[in-house]
Amino acid sequence: MIVETIESGYIVYNDIERDNPTKTMNIQSVFSNLKKVSIALPVIAASLTFNTGFAEAASLEGSFQISNLFTTIDLSKENGIDFMNDVTDPLAEVGLAGQTGDFDDFNSAFISDFSDLTAGNVEVNSFLDLSAASPSFPNDEVNLADGISLFNVTHSSGLLVTQQANGLLSLSLELDGMFISETGDESQGQSILTFQIAEAGITVDDFWTRYDSGEVFEGITFSGAAFATKQEVPEHASLLGLAAIVGIAGTVIRKRKE
Repeated sequence: MIVETIESGYIVYNDIERDNPTKTMNIQSVFSNLKKVSIALPVIAASLTFNTGFAEAASLEGSFQISNLFTTIDLSKENGIDFMNDVTDPLAEVGLAGQTGDFDDFNSAFISDFSDLTAGNVEVNSFLDLSAASPSFPNDEVNLADGISLFNVTHSSGLLVTQQANGLLSLSLELDGMFISETGDESQGQSILTFQIAEAGITVDDFWTRYDSGEVFEGITFSGAAFATKQEVPEHASLLGLAAIVGIAGTVIRKRKE
């Protein structure tokens, strides 16, 4: 096969058959067309290099903290974490703070319920739906989820419970997944939610007994943080620091699937 012509960006080939002299080409035309190819290839390569750099820049990278604002948690074995918000019902909205990197332009997010609180692989798409709008307040026009800049969860630590102090439990949920930018580019991400239950005499064992019996723990406030990177994601301990969670002590008890 040899090059015969280059037309509209396409290279046209013709077979050379010894017994068909009408398909042969002279040496001058071959070298002329090869010169055209040699000129065109660097231009194509440069274009590909430019586009690759653009795609990398389009993925999200940075961090932010999560503030519950008017959203609280109802926690139960049957429904997992159910986010409640009378302002944006049936959706739940949270505020963002301490934004860095590509998250500077985001101020709020819609957050999805999380029904499976056991450890392992999960699929929770649009767990966070980020927005540039300020969080909705009572009597204001309510924001709407747009499904553009997202955090999709692929793995969960399961619900973690520690005895922080007498009558005080600290609970957390650590999540791994992918941030999806408005251009569809992906970056690795982690998020953590932390909340507390304060009740005289409550212990970790007491909590799990009541949880397994079907009790619903209502009106829990929470906070959290998230981190996105194009490189390896950080340790979960880094997210705890990002969320300004300190002083949590005790042995972690992890609820596993039976």
